Amino acid sequence: MTLGAVLTKREEEEASMHSLCNDDKLGASVYHKSDTNWDTSWLGASIGAFAHADPDTLKQRYTKDGKALESCEDKTKVAYDDLPKDTDKKDDSWLVAAFQTAANRMGGYLGLEDKSIAFGDPSDAYYMLSGKWPLMTHLDGNNPDGDAENLVGGPDTDKDVLFALLEKCNDQPIIFGTGANPDRSDENLQPWTWYGVTNVNYGDPEEGKKPYTDAHIVFWHGKENWEKVLKFGDLYDDIRKVVHFE
Repeated sequence: MTLGAVLTKREEEEASMHSLCNDDKLGASVYHKSDTNWDTSWLGASIGAFAHADPDTLKQRYTKDGKALESCEDKTKVAYDDLPKDTDKKDDSWLVAAFQTAANRMGGYLGLEDKSIAFGDPSDAYYMLSGKWPLMTHLDGNNPDGDAENLVGGPDTDKDVLFALLEKCNDQPIIFGTGANPDRSDENLQPWTWYGVTNVNYGDPEEGKKPYTDAHIVFWHGKENWEKVLKFGDLYDDIRKVVHFE
């Protein structure tokens, strides 16, 4: 099988749109694994977040065997057997790996190095996949040296703003990034890594308490192939940035 990806180039050219009738395992799962040193989380987490919250956008960005494939650029046509071993691929579920391979061949973005994928900017990944630039919110309480224009105003405000963003995970792609030394390293949180948010479980907060008091966040790491649930109050300490559209 061959997949053709239609991605927005860095120079902001208009991308063609194609649709896919997803009737096989090509897009059956966004859970992948790769035991390598490629730094793919900025791209893999973004693809996974789109697959969760906005699958229609992804379906407009790829096509498989057939006439529509002819309109894709040759370098963004990816056959399963041609996938580099370092992409986030698990068995025959290879949508994320195909997008990563196509993006790497296209190039033009930080981290896409033709033969490998290095540390990149998830804002670029969102733009590649949708043609729209996202926002990146830096959390002031967790990142006092940050210089983003939309820096939030301190620990208490951060919790309100962060939770409001994570709550949108079923309506738009939401990912968060950790800093250098995650407190929850015992929970397998890795430094400088991006995770896709897949759900918010509210629990049963007492009357008058903040909605996040008893909440748990469900999030996914594509490269390591796991989904984890942590209490919001614990996870909060490790989140440095959130990528979102609004």
